[in-house]
Amino acid sequence: MKSRLKLRSFIAALGSAAMLSAGLVVASPAHAGMCTTDATTGVETCVNTLKDGAQYKFMVPTKNYNGTMFFWSHGFRPSFDYPGYTAPTGVQQMTVGNSGPTPKADYATELLAKGYGLAAYDRATNGLHGWNTEESVPLLKELVDLSKLIAPTTKRNVIWGSSGAGPVVNMFAEKYPELTDAVGLVSPVGTNISRQLQSGCDIFYLLSIFADPTIKGCAALGAKGPAGHVAALTELGKVVALLTAWKANLGAPGLTQPAAVVAANPAFGAIPQRSALLLIGLLAGIPQKSVHMDGVTVSTLVPEGSINATVAILENIGEAAATGILAGQAVAEKIGGPFYDNSKTNYATLLDEGDAGRYNLGLSGDDGINGMLGVLAQMPRVSAPAANVAKAAALDPVKYTSTKPTILLANENDRLVWPGQTSAYVAERTAKFAPTLAAYESALSAYESAVTARANKIATATSAVSKAKTAAAKKKAKAALATAKAVAVPVAPTMPISNVVALYAMAPVEYTKYTAAGLPDLADIGASSGVGHEQFTTAQVMALVEMLDAAAKSGKLDIKPESWEALGINGDLDYLPIPLKY
Repeated sequence: MKSRLKLRSFIAALGSAAMLSAGLVVASPAHAGMCTTDATTGVETCVNTLKDGAQYKFMVPTKNYNGTMFFWSHGFRPSFDYPGYTAPTGVQQMTVGNSGPTPKADYATELLAKGYGLAAYDRATNGLHGWNTEESVPLLKELVDLSKLIAPTTKRNVIWGSSGAGPVVNMFAEKYPELTDAVGLVSPVGTNISRQLQSGCDIFYLLSIFADPTIKGCAALGAKGPAGHVAALTELGKVVALLTAWKANLGAPGLTQPAAVVAANPAFGAIPQRSALLLIGLLAGIPQKSVHMDGVTVSTLVPEGSINATVAILENIGEAAATGILAGQAVAEKIGGPFYDNSKTNYATLLDEGDAGRYNLGLSGDDGINGMLGVLAQMPRVSAPAANVAKAAALDPVKYTSTKPTILLANENDRLVWPGQTSAYVAERTAKFAPTLAAYESALSAYESAVTARANKIATATSAVSKAKTAAAKKKAKAALATAKAVAVPVAPTMPISNVVALYAMAPVEYTKYTAAGLPDLADIGASSGVGHEQFTTAQVMALVEMLDAAAKSGKLDIKPESWEALGINGDLDYLPIPLKY
């Protein structure tokens, strides 16, 4: 084995040098990596570092490699540790994982068994993570180039990633279409991250108004390094304290904030805190279903569906807030300061009329809704330098111009990256595709007119031949018919395809379980589909993989939605989840 390793390294180094001299890759011989092969499975694993020091890893099933390589980009990772989290120091997963009740790091074993090759890298730049999406594109390019050395029989490249890696995958596919055969986006940030962060920062602002005035939220962000990270965690800790209390009492006590409003208007203080929590969730776009709460099932202590939905928001809001504040700190650090500005936000317009009716009881009726929105309208707002707001909006310059087959997979109730990110990406791609479709429709109309005109001329000439009375007239008519038939048959234009589709994993209609006392059983395993972030069944993941492989082979999407519902995926291609608020 040792001699084989040395030989492999020598061959790879030689190949790297040869490709360098040909100008095919920008790499050094050290990038070839050290490779070992499992004698039982035949899987060859190569691990080394990219030129910036980030680790990469390849896994190739040498016994049954089918030529399709899946290049994985992981999502957002904070740069600094905190309790329960350690910043990555290498490759942690080769594919999407499962963050559900039965965690799974990735589906490498399943994909390798099918003959797919896998490649992944730690998305670290200058030794740090954070919001480094644009900086990660060259890393992904280097990884793809290395596959020419490590797996030279590769025929197809599937570029895929999850969550905060969505912009990385999209920017790569647009910049290097020749290296991209299919694109997979899992629970993705599909549009500019500032659209999501505005809602994430709203959570902190709204909690500061109705629950804890010491919360500064995203206004506290921007300091570089550990100091900024600690500031973000401090704000998150205040939210965790609120949620801990609400989990114990389900938000039953009356509002105590804003203190001056409660003192002047006791009726406002009689509004249950859970009504404010529900309003905050609806204004921010937090899903009203969670791992354990289905939004409809009731009990003695949860007597109405809107209260079930409130507990769902309670279960979802913690991780939503954590993502908002930690990703927000990463963005603020990157652009040079705070970016959150709600000075022009009209919160009343963010409350969907349907939600106001559907959850009216949980919101304490029209009086409760009007009272809380009225208070919000009077409260001081947060402002940020206009330059910072503009910088945040300019991050992740995706153009939505890729024509490569692209499949998005999201949960209808994703608590970290709103599913509206997925539908917003499709809407952007569709808008970019509209002129192409319009040009095709115009060409099709011209084609149909030309076909009709040619057919009419032939019919007229044919009729003239049959009606000719003399030999001379018949000869002339036949000549006219020959001329009409000699006109080239119009060529039909090729119908373009947008080559993008969104799949949504759906939750069951009812799945909430209660204890004998009537409390939600939050220790139960919960729903297996449609909830959580990067939480999909094995069948759903493998269906996505097989669709991406087929798309990479054909260059187009061959979607059969009638087969999806058995997998818990919505078969309605027109389905839209909760839209983004911004």
